Formats: sequence, structure tokens, C-alpha cells
Amino acid sequence: MRAIPKKLLIHSATIKSITAEDRWGNVTTTPPVDLKYIRLEPIKTIVKDSQNNEIQLNTLLFYDCKNSEPKNVEFAKETIITINGVDYTVKTTEPLYDGNKLHHYEVGLI
Repeated sequence: MRAIPKKLLIHSATIKSITAEDRWGNVTTTPPVDLKYIRLEPIKTIVKDSQNNEIQLNTLLFYDCKNSEPKNVEFAKETIITINGVDYTVKTTEPLYDGNKLHHYEVGLI
């Protein structure tokens, strides 16, 4: 399977992970890292989390393992993705493979 073409990966964002949270809810994060050559699609999908709670996803992020930058990004749950000044939270991460090789990630955001 071919990589997602760069001409379709027209968006960019920043990603940062939460490293600590104090008792007042203030969070400390890693420095933001720029994501380039990604694709964002609006969606309205309801999924269930590990506690069987329903979550409505509103954005799907596509990260191609060949063309997106930087390489080897990890999309852990509760990671913060900033798109056009708006913070989104990673709720689902689905790695998709081409045979035995990782092809791309589909990341559900709220």
C-alpha cells in the first residue's frame, strides 16, 4: 500500500503530553512539538472508553508514518493536540498496518 500523498496531508498542529497535574487541576506539559503533513477530518462518532462510557469524537487526525513529521510520534490517551489555537484531547489511537509494517495512525480527538 502506498503512503498517504503529501498533497492530501494539508494540515499542521502541535502536540504536547501532560507530565503532571496538581490538586487544583493545573497541568504541566512537555514543550509543544509541531506536527506537519497531517490530515484533519471533522467527524461525529460515538465510541466507548475502557470504563464503558460513551465519548463523542469530533475530529479524526491522520498521521502517515512515511510523510508526516516528525517521525515516531506517540499518540497516548489524554495527549493535547492544538489545532488553530484550540486544544483537543486524544481519546482513541488506532494504528493501521500494511501487512507487517505500520502504515498510518487514525487518532480520535475531542
